[in-house]
Amino acid sequence: MRKSAEAFRDERGLTLIELLAALAVSSIVMIIFYNVFMMGVKTFEKTGVEGQLRDEADYVVSNILSELYQSSTDLVSDCTNDEKAFCIKITSNKQLQKNEKQQIIQEKVETDNSKIRTVKFIFRSSQIIKSIKEPGQTAETQTVLSDSPFTFPNTNIDPIVNKEPALTLECYRGNNNQCLAGSILIDLKIGNSHYTEGTAIPVDALKFNSRIGF
Repeated sequence: MRKSAEAFRDERGLTLIELLAALAVSSIVMIIFYNVFMMGVKTFEKTGVEGQLRDEADYVVSNILSELYQSSTDLVSDCTNDEKAFCIKITSNKQLQKNEKQQIIQEKVETDNSKIRTVKFIFRSSQIIKSIKEPGQTAETQTVLSDSPFTFPNTNIDPIVNKEPALTLECYRGNNNQCLAGSILIDLKIGNSHYTEGTAIPVDALKFNSRIGF
């Protein structure tokens, strides 16, 4: 009982060495905890950015798919030289008409450009756009995906500079130099300018590959 009372009345406290040791251990624990916490935050944000890039790439492909399969697609051509950028042109120039004499339905190819529907997907260095020209109307341009913050590292059409073209047309069946069946190859790289090399959370550009048959 006496020893307990003496220990209670002891006012010596901690020595300077003991205090410094406790501070050192606490600092190490706090640094480890902070680094683990920040690593988790960065991983979470990086995963979110990568998911966003995948969503944007899917959106580009879904736009092309909808034009190929939901509308009448008769021809697909490469319009890269015309637009000075990677470009695919989808043309609808056939109509079904009834032959009154033979009482049959025939397919007619429209030759008047003013009555032909065309859709262009143009991959530029700053944006991906869709140009729609309805019969008898002027072309209407829609932005599918634009920069700020997105970047498109492989949209340069120079084959010497760019070894991985963003858009390629493969034709399997043609007639009079017109592509009637084939595939559109998309090898698109999408990055985020806010998360490039040298920033707090660098995220590599997403490389997205897709093959669309028609």
